Amino acid sequence: MKKFFIILIILGLGALAFYWYTNGRFFAKDVCPDGPDCAPTSPVTEQPKDDHEETFSIDNVTRATVVVMDGQKTVELSRTGTDRTLHAQFSMDDIPTPGSVALLEEQAIYQSGTGDIFIPSVANYGGSGSFVSIDLFSQEGNAAIIQKDSYALGDRVLVRKLMTEGSDAVYTLRVQFLDRKKDEPMAAEPTVLKELTVSVADHQFGMGNIQTLSSASPDTYKDMIVVDTPKKGESVSSPLTVRGKARGQWYFEGTFPVVVTDWDGKIIGEGYGEAKGGEWMTPEYVPFTGTISFTVPSDTSYRCCPLTGLFASLLSQKFSVSLAEASHASSPYRRGTIIFRKSNASDLREHDDAFEVPVVFQ
Repeated sequence: MKKFFIILIILGLGALAFYWYTNGRFFAKDVCPDGPDCAPTSPVTEQPKDDHEETFSIDNVTRATVVVMDGQKTVELSRTGTDRTLHAQFSMDDIPTPGSVALLEEQAIYQSGTGDIFIPSVANYGGSGSFVSIDLFSQEGNAAIIQKDSYALGDRVLVRKLMTEGSDAVYTLRVQFLDRKKDEPMAAEPTVLKELTVSVADHQFGMGNIQTLSSASPDTYKDMIVVDTPKKGESVSSPLTVRGKARGQWYFEGTFPVVVTDWDGKIIGEGYGEAKGGEWMTPEYVPFTGTISFTVPSDTSYRCCPLTGLFASLLSQKFSVSLAEASHASSPYRRGTIIFRKSNASDLREHDDAFEVPVVFQ
C-alpha cells in the first residue's frame, strides 16, 4: 500500500515538473477561451510600429540641418532668441557679411506614406537677395529633421501653397507661388501666379517644370473676364467691391459666384458679380459689379513668420515702410484669393472655370 502511494506521489511530482517545463502549453485546449486561466496556443508577437503612421508636427521640431551655397555649407537651424522659428546665421570665407537661412514653417506639409517633409526656406547670402527653395526633409528622432534634397524657386518669390498627389513610391509635388513679370525690377510686388510640378522618389526630387498659371496681362483671363478691382497683390478689406467685365457666357441669369479664401484655401466670404444693365445674353463683354463681405480669422493678424527677420527687413528698405508694416505685408497668413467663378448651371465639371486674383488682407 505504501509503495502505491509513493508511486502516486512520484507521478504527481513528475506531472508538475512537466507542466512547469512546457509552461502549460501541453494541457491547453485547441480553442483558447477568453479568461485569465487560458494558455495561448502560440506566443503573441508585437507588430513593429510604422513611424510613418505618426502625425508629423513642425512644432515638435527643435533642430533642422540644411545645406546652402550649392552644397558648400551645412547649417544647423534652431529656435533661439525671441524669434522662435527655425533659423540660423552662417559665415564663409568668400562672404564678407554673414548669411542667414530660415524655414517657412507655417507652410510645411507631410507625406505620411514616405515620411517626406516639405518646407519652404528663404536664404540670404549677405546681399539684397532672399532666395526661396523647397526643401525635402526626413525626421531624425522626435525633435530633429535633416534635409535630403532642395529645389530652388527664385529670388524674393512668395510661396502660396504646397500639395502632393500620387502613390507613395513615386508621387508629385506641386508648389504655387507668386513671381514677377519679365523685366520687372526686384522691388516690384510679385503678382504672376506660377506652379512648380516636380516628381519625388526615394526622398529625392526628380525633373521639375514651372509654368505660368495667370495670364501675361495679370487681370485678364482667357479673353473671358477682365477684373478692374481688385488688382493682383492689392491690399483689401471687408466689404470688398469688385468691378470688371465678363463675356455673356460667364454669367447665368445675370450673375456669377465670387468667393474669398484665406491663405490656406478656406472660404471666408461669398457673393456674386452682377451684370450691369441686366443684358447678359450676348457673346460680348458685359460690365459687372458686386460687394462681398468676409471675415479674416483673428489669429492671422500678426502671426510671426520667418520673414519677419529676413525678408521683411528687405521689404522695409525697398519700399520705405516700417518693419512692422513690411512684416505684416510679407506674412503668408495675411494673403488670400478672390475667386471669380464661371456660372455653371449644369454642375458638370467640364464646364467649371475660374479666375483667381491674389490679394493681401489689411
